[in-house]
Amino acid sequence: MCERLSFVLVALCLAVLVFAADDAQVKAEKEARKVSAMAADPTARPLLSHFLAESLKSTRLQLVQQRKAANITYGDLFVAYQLSGGGKRFDELLPAFKSGKGVWQIGNDRHADWRAVAAQGKKLNEKLETSFYQYFLNPPPKPADDAHQYKAANDSLPVDKEGLSEKDLTAAQDTFARCFQRARGMPMKGDMPDQKERTSSQMETDPR
Repeated sequence: MCERLSFVLVALCLAVLVFAADDAQVKAEKEARKVSAMAADPTARPLLSHFLAESLKSTRLQLVQQRKAANITYGDLFVAYQLSGGGKRFDELLPAFKSGKGVWQIGNDRHADWRAVAAQGKKLNEKLETSFYQYFLNPPPKPADDAHQYKAANDSLPVDKEGLSEKDLTAAQDTFARCFQRARGMPMKGDMPDQKERTSSQMETDPR
């Protein structure tokens, strides 16, 4: 009887641990999709690459080269940086990417701490929203793209919308709208310019 009870308790403990790990990965995936969804907008992508490069202590050109080499979205690139010591060992992941593995499978193979990745992802998304708000509040001159040899026309991949739902894309647009409204002192709901108007206003200071 005692042995049976012990077995049941062990099984329950293992089930809880597996559930917690799965839940942490789901949360990490959610944060990564937010990044990918914002970058899926061709108008916002140059801005996001600029903000992300600052956050990851990299350059825009390097981010473009790395995600092209791995054929991944910006959200997955963020996760890959978490799996490779802040990008310092990014090249070690390339064989796995080129073999067809996704960043989540690679992370599981490496026993990634998805809880930590999710926490970093949440911080990144909060920082990105603040950066977009500040950009709309005080649009700066065009960043010195030539210094990093960044060209927006080269920063596009077929996978940029892969795995994203309409809900993900709509949430990204809502983020842009919320930042724009706050920066311009507009009501948070209601009289917000539609996407075409927003895009047009951004193009004037778009860092391409």
